[in-house]
Amino acid sequence: MTDFLRIGRTGNNRTGNYLLTSAIVMGTYIVISVLPFWLDAAITGRFQLEDLANLSKLSSIIGKNLLLAYLLLPFLATSLALLFCIRFIHNRPIRTVFTGREAFDWQRFWFSFFSWGVSLTSFILVSFFFGATLKWNFHLYDFSILVMVSIVLVPIQTTCEELFFRGFLFQWLGQSKVQGWFVILFTGIFFGLMHYNNPEIEVLGPFVILYYIFTGIFLSTLVRMDDGLELSMGYHAVNNLFAALILTNSWQAFQTDALFLDPSPPSFGWDNYVTLLIVQPFMLYLFSKKYKWTNYREKLFRNQD
Repeated sequence: MTDFLRIGRTGNNRTGNYLLTSAIVMGTYIVISVLPFWLDAAITGRFQLEDLANLSKLSSIIGKNLLLAYLLLPFLATSLALLFCIRFIHNRPIRTVFTGREAFDWQRFWFSFFSWGVSLTSFILVSFFFGATLKWNFHLYDFSILVMVSIVLVPIQTTCEELFFRGFLFQWLGQSKVQGWFVILFTGIFFGLMHYNNPEIEVLGPFVILYYIFTGIFLSTLVRMDDGLELSMGYHAVNNLFAALILTNSWQAFQTDALFLDPSPPSFGWDNYVTLLIVQPFMLYLFSKKYKWTNYREKLFRNQD
């Protein structure tokens, strides 16, 4: 198995190539994020591009499922652009931006997926037990469309973010002789700050960005210690699928016809504190035992010679 952080030193690893890839990836995302809305507005005339600033209004015009699809489609194009760059600009196998192993370990992915999925389900059950006012929100037609959109596009969205932040950017930093803890902190903080424009930040206040930052640090730690994206991809995928399919509210980033609607006022709930203070540390412990992580000093505190 290859040290995942050092893979960035292989292939055509000049700084100029990393800058070019960054420009291509960000340019692709910016263009494609507007394109579906621009085409819809041009063809149907049912909204103006200025309406993009008000997702609630836009959702009432084009429907929640189509809005979700439009918001997620750019991640497909961005992922393809990044993988193209890894293969033809950096001249190394696509696998190397996913894992340091000989092949992607699906067992790891699914173990992380179901571990966090069980935790999220437990939060719902505990909320019911203590009398939370969650409303059943099932509508067969809308939910069926939502399932198809989510199963196809949500994992692409989460994979794209993992590839960029904890694959490409992670390995770019690995070219220098920085210690592992610095790479973890940098990519975790950057990941969190990129969520600053999410609707829930405006509603709950900027301190909520700390949740994204600490979650980013948690996911980067998984990648550093396990030498691959499998665990972080599984966690991220089920997290966003849960937000899309199971529980929604009127102020979070995902506006969907999920099974349950939380009508309570915006708040940073108890489950978020439990996640940061108990569940994520426990998952680190669980994964460390299952996958026999032992070289903490080398991974976190030794210069990457």
